[in-house]
Amino acid sequence: MKTKIPHAIDRQGHCGTHERPPQMIMLLMALWIVLCAPGCDTPPPAKAPTTQAPSEIPAGYHPIAGQQPLKDPTTQAPPAKAPIAQAPIKNGSGTLLEDAQQKSKKLLPDMPQEEVRTLLGEPDETAATTFGSATAHPWNGVIWMYRWHTDFRYDPYRVNQQPNFTWLLQIVFEKSNDGWVVNSWNWSR
Repeated sequence: MKTKIPHAIDRQGHCGTHERPPQMIMLLMALWIVLCAPGCDTPPPAKAPTTQAPSEIPAGYHPIAGQQPLKDPTTQAPPAKAPIAQAPIKNGSGTLLEDAQQKSKKLLPDMPQEEVRTLLGEPDETAATTFGSATAHPWNGVIWMYRWHTDFRYDPYRVNQQPNFTWLLQIVFEKSNDGWVVNSWNWSR
């Protein structure tokens, strides 16, 4: 024998009359009795009057076992979690990205190559090329490249996350009477 339950909601969200086997009804009733019946006849403990705004929690509300109680809107929200700390980002010679960004502010045109090495450490890559080949006065130059590879898994300040990117500092040196000196430098990402 099957029992009809009016106004049940099926899996597609439609209301209607559905048949349930009696064993299912008996199981649901037993579960309700175990979870709800013991606390249904006990009134809630009386609260001391407060000066706060009235709560939006319905009077007489009692959560059943396993159910989360309603949140009282007059209570404070839990403190926000702190951002996950990032590991320091170093290049191949061990220079921290933050340090290099600060130290690069001390770079000057005509600074000798040895001073740059003292300031920033050994470069990650080097290259030699001819600059100004389309002009009347081409010149040979040396490029030092410093690279910092990042892997941000959590960054609260960036909406569109880029899982990996590279900071690059390129320093171009030109030959002078005193040796190789800084001609220009550029940060890119």
